[in-house]
Amino acid sequence: MEKAERLFMKTALPILCLLQFLALPVGSFAQVQPAAKPGDPIAAVAGQPISEEDLAQAMGPEQWMQLRSQEYEAKSKALESIIRLKLVEIEAKKRGISPQKTR
Repeated sequence: MEKAERLFMKTALPILCLLQFLALPVGSFAQVQPAAKPGDPIAAVAGQPISEEDLAQAMGPEQWMQLRSQEYEAKSKALESIIRLKLVEIEAKKRGISPQKTR
C-alpha cells in the first residue's frame, strides 16, 4: 500500500464515515435523490458503469476530502437554518403570533 493510500485509510476514510453519519438527518428533511450506494453506478459510458469509488479515485484523496467537507458544511448550514426557522414557528404558535412578527 502506498503512503498516500495509508494516509487516506488512517485519516480521510474515518472522517468521511463520520461526515456521512452526520449528514443522515439532512436526508430525512428533504425529498432528494438518495445517494448512490457504494458500487452502484452514478454514470455509464457505452454501457460501462462508473461508480462513486471510480470518481473518488480519479479525484484523489485530498480533492475528494475537500469536496466532502464542502458538502458537509453546506448541508450543516442549511440544516441549522431549517432548525432555527422551525423553532421560531413553534414559539410563534405557542404565543399565538405569526412567525414574521418574531423577526
